Amino acid sequence: MKKNEEEDDDIQINQYKIVVLGDGSVGKTSFILRFIEDSFQMSYKQTIGVDFFCRRLELSKNVVAAMNVWDIGGQSIFGKMIPTYLTQANAIIFLYDITNYQSFIDISDWVELAKKSASSSGNSVLNVLVGNKCDLAHMQAVNVNKHIDVFSDKVR
Repeated sequence: MKKNEEEDDDIQINQYKIVVLGDGSVGKTSFILRFIEDSFQMSYKQTIGVDFFCRRLELSKNVVAAMNVWDIGGQSIFGKMIPTYLTQANAIIFLYDITNYQSFIDISDWVELAKKSASSSGNSVLNVLVGNKCDLAHMQAVNVNKHIDVFSDKVR
């Protein structure tokens, strides 16, 4: 038994805070649940405020990544709490719906909000832009080239 306890002491756990931002109904919660639980819910339930999820990934025998994912309600872009939610984030995922062009345009507002919050904290944050609902490609309103051209310089 003592050998297992010693092995547990050698495990390195790295914690990461990931915040997912985007307009309401772009699929942030579904995106997160697919990552956390590998599940998908057919019904829509609006996120009010913020929800939290966690997933541990074993990167190697002795290294674990604890991914703390914050699901921010999309209706709250002008909410006073968003800068607080972004505090100490290691990564921000900006999510839009490929079938909703306005959700793509609104990403620039989310990016500016995140930049203001990051500049006041001084943290280096990984920014990622994700087009969601790719299973609805037949209804696609955002061209992949626009995704790359318009926002690649803003999210880096």
